[in-house]
Amino acid sequence: MTRTLSSLLSSGGLILSMAFLVVSCKPPPKPKELQELDRILSQPDANKVEQAPGAGEYYRKSRKLRRAALDAYDDRDLERAKHLAIRGELAYQTAEVIAKRGNSKKRLEKANQQISEINPKLKRLVQERDKLQDEVQNLQKRVSKMRAQQSRRARTAQDNQANEDARTQQLEAENTIDETETQKQRALRVKANKFAQATFNRANNYLKSAKALLSAQTSSPEDVIQDAEKAAKFFEKAQQEAKPKYEEHLAKMNPQERLESLREDLEFELGDDYVKGVSRGVRAIVTGLFDEGASRIRSSSRGRLEELAKIAAEYDEFQLFIEGFTREGDVTQNLTISQVRAKNVRQFLQKREVAEDRVGTKGRGQNQIRYPDRPSENDRVEIVFRLPQ
Repeated sequence: MTRTLSSLLSSGGLILSMAFLVVSCKPPPKPKELQELDRILSQPDANKVEQAPGAGEYYRKSRKLRRAALDAYDDRDLERAKHLAIRGELAYQTAEVIAKRGNSKKRLEKANQQISEINPKLKRLVQERDKLQDEVQNLQKRVSKMRAQQSRRARTAQDNQANEDARTQQLEAENTIDETETQKQRALRVKANKFAQATFNRANNYLKSAKALLSAQTSSPEDVIQDAEKAAKFFEKAQQEAKPKYEEHLAKMNPQERLESLREDLEFELGDDYVKGVSRGVRAIVTGLFDEGASRIRSSSRGRLEELAKIAAEYDEFQLFIEGFTREGDVTQNLTISQVRAKNVRQFLQKREVAEDRVGTKGRGQNQIRYPDRPSENDRVEIVFRLPQ
């Protein structure tokens, strides 16, 4: 009994899963333009339109566009299916107008014959002839108008696609240059401009060429990307060449030279205004890490802390002291926030191989407002790198 119930439940679950799969795979409704094209091509008079002189070409074109629209619908490209269906309807309408024009011409010829044979009906037939001539002219105008409309639609679609492709290639070129700039900064971190000067300069020349081509807007994005990728390749090579020489250079430095080198690296990452000298060390002012009233490090600011962690690991003879600060507000709350900010930065550095015993923290709250005209920059930490006595 239990085994039978389990089997039923298992089968029921399988049936429900299959039902859910069928429902989830149900195709979207056909665009109304494609439904309309299906309707007019299935009319009984459609075959007569195909047989009319001069109309067959446009009738077959409408059929071909309908097949293409159905293929696009099967591929779930509803926008393309809609566009193709509109073109198919225009093609059929053109064929229909041509067929009507042919019928009108036949009627006109018949009327002319009756005019010559039946004098009593001459006046009425002349009037009918004039009417039919006007109808033919109107139909010809409609054919010309539809052809022009169809041509404009096709040109507009082609222009839109060309503009979209050009914009995509432009963005790709700009992103490639940004990535190359990042690789350049990595090379400069190990003084590649000094220890691998030839390779670095070659890379820099390629980067300048890529930027010039992008600014001129006369070259193809492919040319920009090609020069930018060459620049990135040589910047990476320069970094690899310079790194052992740079490490050897650091090892030979005395404490004062190491301090000066540390200061240069911090100024490179943060800017000269955010690096201050202190006794036996240097103070790094790091802004933009926190939102107002928050102690969690912003995701967008983690890259800057990553670089500071690399510097701290490289200059491992320096002790670190992290101080947290806030903008003005509730004194008690801000003191707590500043303490947590300092601890969060310390935890970030420790996860990146900065030894725990090298790092101390303290929250200062809102006691030291460094930027009275730029409140957001007071939501900060300051990291003091100091040589031990």
